[in-house]
Amino acid sequence: MKRMSFSLCLSLCLLLPFSLSAHQKVVIVPMGSPNIVGVYSTPYQYSSSDFWDNPSGGTTVLGTGEGTGAVPDGKRLFVQHISYRLSSNNVDGAPMCEARISGDETVVVAHPILLTRTTYGSTKEVFTANVPLMMYADSGMTVAVACWVRVTDDVNESFAVSGYYIDQ
Repeated sequence: MKRMSFSLCLSLCLLLPFSLSAHQKVVIVPMGSPNIVGVYSTPYQYSSSDFWDNPSGGTTVLGTGEGTGAVPDGKRLFVQHISYRLSSNNVDGAPMCEARISGDETVVVAHPILLTRTTYGSTKEVFTANVPLMMYADSGMTVAVACWVRVTDDVNESFAVSGYYIDQ
């Protein structure tokens, strides 16, 4: 009898929390993140592309990048995904890139991103990154990808960000 009571108690003690929690609302907010409970969000998407001409024809260390405009007053931009593409006929080594949040011309946070190299046709080298992440930028800040690469030819790049705005 004691063994059956102990087994029944153990079973109930282990199963009861799971059966109760299935019907309770739970709000999960990662530690250190701003309070986002009870605010309305607006979807955000941005993309751009650019062409950099290398008139010298020699090896150039190109500091390049693409970014968003400033986050509007009273808003906070939560970034959920960044994609970046860089292509050139002659790339010397791998580009070094980072996703950045900047404000007042100062980098607030920078996360290194790894680009994957592919070849297009017989000469074009293409580097791409698709990065799911969670970063946020406050009013007046910008989101960008900055890259440093050695090239001997012209460079094409494109950049896209998706996420959402919330009211601050």
